[in-house]
Amino acid sequence: SGDIRCCGWPAGRDLLTMTVPLHLQLVMGALNALFFVLGLRDVYFPGVALPIPDDDKLVQAYFGPLPVGECSKLAYDCYPGKMLVLSQSWGAVLATVSATKLVVAFSNPEGTFLRRNLFLLFAICDLHFAYIARGFGDYLASQSASVAPLVGGMLLEAALLLLDVGLRTRTPKKIRKK
Repeated sequence: SGDIRCCGWPAGRDLLTMTVPLHLQLVMGALNALFFVLGLRDVYFPGVALPIPDDDKLVQAYFGPLPVGECSKLAYDCYPGKMLVLSQSWGAVLATVSATKLVVAFSNPEGTFLRRNLFLLFAICDLHFAYIARGFGDYLASQSASVAPLVGGMLLEAALLLLDVGLRTRTPKKIRKK
């Protein structure tokens, strides 16, 4: 049994039913570590392609010609710095969300119901982003870029999160009487 009777852990609680399952940690860890690095890249090194397939094409498709934020005054709808602001803002949001997912998946094994609720929220966000990204398919294809592998990873993560939310048994903590 995974019963722990020290360090403030309630007796009778099984550690294995409390922690995030390994398969979910593997998917969440790999995908969100990548998204965290991509987010930090967009904040601190906008436009720098990482050594992953088509990253250079994705950067240019989303944020325009390199260096990000530069354009001639003759370019259509060009405001120098506009895409740099977008890149850095997007990067900050991406890094924040992925860091939050990593903390939830790998931190303290307690927090059963909060974690369940966050997993549901993360799955909804993954599905929403995948739906939005699907709409960019024609544009990205015209730029020889694709988010299909990233969307595939997000759909896998969403499916595993929803399975965990729906199928894993969670028992409430016993309330201590004062």
